Amino acid sequence: MRARRVVFLSLLTGFLVACGSTGNGADPGPLDAPDIVADVSPDVAPDVDDLQCAAEVRPTLVAPRNVIPWVRLRASGTQPSGFWPIEASDAIATVRDSLAATGWKAQIGEPSWFEMDLQPWNAAPAAVHSLSMTLVGAAPTDVTVDLLPACGTAPARTLPWADPATTLDLGDDDAGCVRVHLTAPDALTVTDVQLMSGDPRLQVPDRGSADIAPPAGRFADTGLIEGFYGVPWSWRERGNLMLELARNGMDTYLYAPKNDPLHRSQWRTPYPDEDMARFQDLAAKATEVGVRFIFGISPFIDYKVGETDYATLKDKCHQFLLAHADGIAILADDIEFAAGVTVDADLGALHVEVVNRLVTDFAASDVAIWFTPTVYSDNRAKDWPGGQAYLDAMKGLDPSVRVLWTGRNTGNVTMQASDMSAVTASIDRKPMIWDNFYANDGGDGLFGRIFLAPFSGRAPDLVQDPPAIAGIAQNLSIQGAVSRISLASFGRWREDPALTDRTVLAERGVEHELFYGYGRRRDASFDATVLQRVQALFDGSSQADPPEFVALDEAAQALVAALKSPQPFDASQQVATLIPLLGRMVALPSDLEHSGLDADLVDELAFPLVKAVHEGRRGLWALTALADKLSGVDPGSALAKVDDESQLSASSRFLFSPDAVADVVTAVKAAGATAGGVVPITPAQTTPPECIVDRPLAWKPFADATAVDVFGLPGATVDETGTIRWTATHGGRFTAVVTASRVGVPPGWAWAEAELVCGHPCW
Repeated sequence: MRARRVVFLSLLTGFLVACGSTGNGADPGPLDAPDIVADVSPDVAPDVDDLQCAAEVRPTLVAPRNVIPWVRLRASGTQPSGFWPIEASDAIATVRDSLAATGWKAQIGEPSWFEMDLQPWNAAPAAVHSLSMTLVGAAPTDVTVDLLPACGTAPARTLPWADPATTLDLGDDDAGCVRVHLTAPDALTVTDVQLMSGDPRLQVPDRGSADIAPPAGRFADTGLIEGFYGVPWSWRERGNLMLELARNGMDTYLYAPKNDPLHRSQWRTPYPDEDMARFQDLAAKATEVGVRFIFGISPFIDYKVGETDYATLKDKCHQFLLAHADGIAILADDIEFAAGVTVDADLGALHVEVVNRLVTDFAASDVAIWFTPTVYSDNRAKDWPGGQAYLDAMKGLDPSVRVLWTGRNTGNVTMQASDMSAVTASIDRKPMIWDNFYANDGGDGLFGRIFLAPFSGRAPDLVQDPPAIAGIAQNLSIQGAVSRISLASFGRWREDPALTDRTVLAERGVEHELFYGYGRRRDASFDATVLQRVQALFDGSSQADPPEFVALDEAAQALVAALKSPQPFDASQQVATLIPLLGRMVALPSDLEHSGLDADLVDELAFPLVKAVHEGRRGLWALTALADKLSGVDPGSALAKVDDESQLSASSRFLFSPDAVADVVTAVKAAGATAGGVVPITPAQTTPPECIVDRPLAWKPFADATAVDVFGLPGATVDETGTIRWTATHGGRFTAVVTASRVGVPPGWAWAEAELVCGHPCW
């Protein structure tokens, strides 16, 4: 079957101008787009020889393996229907975790679907062996499975799935995309999906110590803490973070996620054998790469004095020593709101007694014992009535015990050696720093944050000889793959604590993250560009919040200032700077989707980038309204689109540069009309040419722009005539966003958005 389809999504504003043939900014939709064709003919390759396709040799299949960890996942019902979506409930990607507490919730009573895209990985259809799901809730009806050459193309085969509680045999047929259709008569959650394939092209090797280049140095008592509130990391994310620690020469992984009930709220309950086996595998991987795995447990939220609870705590810690943990951390943080807890010297004495007993009882095991006190910052010691008395009790801890400390405050913009003087005197030892620079769990139920600023604000004298601290570890973000980028930046600082060059610190995160990607035809340079754009979008930390897209802020401010001038049409230069930034925001999810970057990272950025899409479109429609005003056309239609995108943006709980586009919108609405100030850019080829993998296409959306930029088509170029030239290296749906501007006399600007569905010549 040959799949050849190009969908014209919406060349918004009928070439969104400055201002198209209608001149009013209206969105004609895919069926009503003006039929305007350029004189430029696209490059058309000859038809593929059918005999050549038939002669392609299929690789010998091997033992089937679950490929869900590496495919791209999409689903219906993952956008807000009235309130902000939360990833643990609404994202199809949670099926990778195999956790009963998370999963994809199908829409009740409506046809639903989810799909698995193999294209960015394999670049062609591959053999798929079988499919199975784990379901919680009502049994679905009308379940069918499409095998497609590429997502968005017509199915090559559709299979009924009479009993989705059983495994469906896919017959080792070739597919580039697998789509499941179902209807949920009542509440239904899909918690696990297994797509098995024996195609050797889909066999991603497991990473291990042999894949790690020897680091420039080794940094003892340096590493990470999985210590946030929120859904804990998956086992795969933990394994990759263990590798990332080793790649940066760091030696410490502390397991302490607050929302693991067996770590905190149900600390008395032993972990099941399945989890203990996974912990043991993680500890083994830590040993393999030279990292210490430290198990954390938080018993003091409801600890009862006496032998019973102590014996329970000791036994649970011993369970992890048998699993080859290198240390035990006892955590007493954030218990002050629990019933019956008073922070004072008596509470401190209790904590010291319990920790010291563990030191004695495990002395023969030569295991490290760490402790996080309830008073873990200077402000807690000062502001709580019994805070300093509690902290002074820590002098009684066995000298071998490391005490974790966050600094002057829970989160800190800066930290230096002199900040450690008071705590060192209080606890009679140098503290181990629990650094919340990248922690994004504060208020995450309401607002989401992605923090990807280069690591900064920590003075060299913290760690240089003589060090002021016993060590330093980052309590990283809820998003495990995003945390790898942060960890790499921190690792670069640890190599050179005097380093303050933000570009160099950020580059380490990009360089290291490419290690986790894959794809038969991936373009590492393009992947790096996508990562850099994501970093620029979310340039923030827990103490530089919300994140700021600095280039967007600066371009928006410049345009707002220009619009206040006597001749606002002179703002064409400022528009020319701003419009491609907005265009790349809209296309960034498509760029990420079609990159060779790790699937976990793509998953974690899917919801945050919804914000970028709506803020980008909001700004682009505002520029359309401005062009309308300055060319004497009613901007009402474009401003209505601005309001629509504003509402959609507000439905995303993620945040970055909250004032940039909003200020542009306000300035555009306040700008006066100046008929003739702007002359529309002339549309040319409104519909992109047919897209077939490995066949060059040429597309000239605009006839007379002086600057054209395209986003969403990996590797596309724009020549001096404004013609976009692109060859798709794999199939599927691509969202292209094109921005155009003309600076000078007469000024003008335009933008367009289109969806291309690229098929394969042999399917």
